[in-house]
Amino acid sequence: MDVTDSQFLPFPTDNDPAAGALDLQILAEAIDAKLVTAFANYRATLNKKIKYSTMLVNGSSIAANTLTTVYPTFSTWSVLYDSTGGTAAANPFDMTGFIGMSGGVYRAGMFLKTNPSGAVNANTRRFLQIEATIAQDSSPLPTVTVEGYFNEVVEANAGGTFQVLECEFFVPFVTSSAFSSKVVASYFHTNTSSTVTYIAGSYAWLYRVADLEL
Repeated sequence: MDVTDSQFLPFPTDNDPAAGALDLQILAEAIDAKLVTAFANYRATLNKKIKYSTMLVNGSSIAANTLTTVYPTFSTWSVLYDSTGGTAAANPFDMTGFIGMSGGVYRAGMFLKTNPSGAVNANTRRFLQIEATIAQDSSPLPTVTVEGYFNEVVEANAGGTFQVLECEFFVPFVTSSAFSSKVVASYFHTNTSSTVTYIAGSYAWLYRVADLEL
């Protein structure tokens, strides 16, 4: 019995015609084993680890000219979906809290709805920032690096704003203590005549894209 060049699957030959049925059985079993592995790899690729959170009620008012953390500590968030099997933790962006997650390529994002709670200063800034603190494996102790991403718009008049920001970052490994990786979203505005409120129905998410190619 010979094998194929790439996948090394056994196939019947003319050397022993009497064993043809056995050769076909061996070939079928080899193909089935390959398919089991292939399907497992496909499921791991398609079913990415993801956490998806939303605000169920309006957040507290945000003062002008102050960079304020809006996720995860500013308001009450509810985890709508968590494919890792985790619970609705207080900080679903905390990398050390991931169940079944590990180092890899991640994307984090936010859909942010805001509205002034009172008077509006025309043409004032609305600034959304996502900052990733990433643990780096170094000797003798881990260190951290920080990557920042932002989206900025101008609110011309009353009516509120909608901002979307998504970023990608690389986490070499998941660790604990002071060197844990995490993602924090912050907000800044210049509407000095009133505060700005974070509106229910805003969303935040984090999902694992792929392994790191080391």
